[in-house]
Amino acid sequence: MIKNKLYISLLSVCLVTLTGCADAGQTYKTSTDKESFVPGKEKSASVSTTEGIDTDLKGEYSDKALDSSYHEKDVTIITLNGKTAQLDGSGAKVRGSSVYITKKGTYILRGTLDDGQIIVDIKESENVQLVLDNADISCSFGSAIQVINVKNLYLALADRSVNFVSDGKSYKEDTSGDNPNAAIFSQEDLVINGSGTLNVTGNYRDGITSKDDLTIVEGNIYVSAVDDALVGKDSVTLKNPVLDLSCGGDGIKSSNKKDTKKGFIVIDSGKISINAGDDGIHSEIVLVVNDGKIDIKESKEGLESLNIVINDGDISIAASDDGINVSGGNDSASQDVPVWGRDGGVDTPVDGALVVNGGNIAVNGDGDGIDSNGDILITDGNITVAGPSGDGNGAFDYNGRFQLDGGTVFAYGSQGMAQICSDCSSQTFITASGISFNSGDKAAIYNSSGTKEASYMLEKQGEFIFYSSGSLEKDKIYTLECSGIKTEITAGDASLVQAMGRTGKHPGPDRHSDTMPGGRPDVPPQN
Repeated sequence: MIKNKLYISLLSVCLVTLTGCADAGQTYKTSTDKESFVPGKEKSASVSTTEGIDTDLKGEYSDKALDSSYHEKDVTIITLNGKTAQLDGSGAKVRGSSVYITKKGTYILRGTLDDGQIIVDIKESENVQLVLDNADISCSFGSAIQVINVKNLYLALADRSVNFVSDGKSYKEDTSGDNPNAAIFSQEDLVINGSGTLNVTGNYRDGITSKDDLTIVEGNIYVSAVDDALVGKDSVTLKNPVLDLSCGGDGIKSSNKKDTKKGFIVIDSGKISINAGDDGIHSEIVLVVNDGKIDIKESKEGLESLNIVINDGDISIAASDDGINVSGGNDSASQDVPVWGRDGGVDTPVDGALVVNGGNIAVNGDGDGIDSNGDILITDGNITVAGPSGDGNGAFDYNGRFQLDGGTVFAYGSQGMAQICSDCSSQTFITASGISFNSGDKAAIYNSSGTKEASYMLEKQGEFIFYSSGSLEKDKIYTLECSGIKTEITAGDASLVQAMGRTGKHPGPDRHSDTMPGGRPDVPPQN
């Protein structure tokens, strides 16, 4: 669980400066003519810059969350047997096909419960540990595991155990608001830990939902859900689980946008595979990836949040719309949300930012590859963006600033909405439009000595290519070979994009003109 400590860290990030950023809609400036830009404050030439960035946003894990062990002599054993159950110990009672846990303690569940529920409802503010040890629990009329009242519910997956939990296609009780709507449903903090395996089928809506914080430490968890797979309304924190999520809605979701200290997702480590009908991972306020392997095989939008920080990890995204999408913050619920990228422009304040400090990121988006309604800051990492083939979107789409200070970035796609990094970037680039290529073609970059700098296999057709790395030298001539055609390009020169009538820059605060610089229609930003 993260709560206050993460929020304090977030506030420190909000004060970080994207050093030296100039108006993205202006022509290129020299390094001595750059203007400072501080996210979260109005743009002012007099604002001082700050080097470095505090993105040490990690989840907090209690000793109990990190240790799923228990003492056999101190537990109550619940043997599930078809339509009923037998108890060996105290603190629980059986009513028909349902088991009610009313006292604090540890409870081990074994066997099969057909069409019944495990209900946790204790009056005092104490913890309960449920240990699934080869348990199979199904319920046709509601949540199979329902937590009504408890301080923390620890759901432990016993070593070498394989467990199954499923609900029905309809519930007999009201499921609106904060009422149960998932195969495993908790009104309180829910921690899942242990090294066993859990298979969850959400036939009604969600797979696993906590209306407070959801923390998962290790475990092998497979979820199939009609709507969302994993939901922690206030936060989701992951440390080294193996997750395989298939759902019609969002894969992982934190949905609280009314309380600006909540709505977080922190992925510290783990192996995550997602097939989602909507967003792969969706957070209302901030999404932080510190490490792990994330493979979003299918989604509408891969990663979506008001603020996104990627510090490390291997991330692969396939999206029918935007691959990475920074959006939100303009509705009434988010007016006081701390964000990195509030522009301070007169007409359209821009909220949110994508910050990449490392990792290997591969994005394939049929909409925008990377879409930020605020800013983009890249300091390190290896990033490949396969943008759209159609001209209605671009490999990059941003409304604030795109500061590129490090890493290796290769992006390609259609030229119709092409954008490149802002003037404030300290790392140079090469870019060109009007170079036709098809899926399966190769693109290679050579320096003036004929040495290959990099090469890429192209997955889509298009006309626009952008490349930047620390090995490029500004004003030096490089050769881009694509589809057998060689083009000489000067590093830092955007003229081959501008020649197509596109400045490669997003407009700054002045949006009074009927048409934005670069021929982009003056329309509200698209999420």
